[in-house]
Amino acid sequence: TGMSQPQVSQLLTGKNKFGNKVAKQFEKEFGLSYIWLIHGEGDMMGGSAWPAGGVPVYDIDFNAWFVERYNDSRIERVGTLDTPKYNKATAVVSVTGDSMHPLISSGDEIIIRQMPVSIDSLIYGHIYAIVTDNDLRTVKRVRKSGQVGCIDLEPINKDVADTTTIALSRIVSLWLVMGCIKPIN
Repeated sequence: TGMSQPQVSQLLTGKNKFGNKVAKQFEKEFGLSYIWLIHGEGDMMGGSAWPAGGVPVYDIDFNAWFVERYNDSRIERVGTLDTPKYNKATAVVSVTGDSMHPLISSGDEIIIRQMPVSIDSLIYGHIYAIVTDNDLRTVKRVRKSGQVGCIDLEPINKDVADTTTIALSRIVSLWLVMGCIKPIN
């Protein structure tokens, strides 16, 4: 793991706690479950560290800012959301930026379901998380475009961003936003 013997000893005796980086190192090197190391839950040796049911929660941001954000981070699973209301969801991800405020604000998490990328599968007026062919991520309301083969991506907070037209052929994945989790501050 690249850790000294005293550092490992402090972790094993409880003097220090496992942080995300150290837990990932132990998971990779020794096959120990990240969830077990951080939360003490699930199988110590990996096995089924995640609950059988529920929607995976990922540590990745979709941007609700100007228009798009480069997908510059690795996708890491950090937990599970288990609620029957969202059992058809595909994932839970974070949002950065306020172009969808007050409905979805920076720091919120959105519950998303992957959809086919086709004009026929779109529900105009609904909010989608979108990944483009040049690996950009954004969250916007989808509107019918006046241009053939295109859709309009509309922000709610028009003081922050403008409506943008994008060719459907540029979209590599499309996720219907099913719900939003707002942190209590």
